[in-house]
Amino acid sequence: MLDTLGISRDSLIAIIALVSIWAYPSIFVHLYAARKLDEAKRREAQGHRDIEEISR
Repeated sequence: MLDTLGISRDSLIAIIALVSIWAYPSIFVHLYAARKLDEAKRREAQGHRDIEEISR
């Protein structure tokens, strides 16, 4: 099948390697950012609860 597309085995391996090098860090950055956003939301919610406690 690769021969009909004009892609050699080595080229396919190189393409997969390049995509992997690009994709893996992107996934980790996304997960890190999502975790940091969750932490910020949690801190904000805790701050609102603290303010409600003080105002009672």
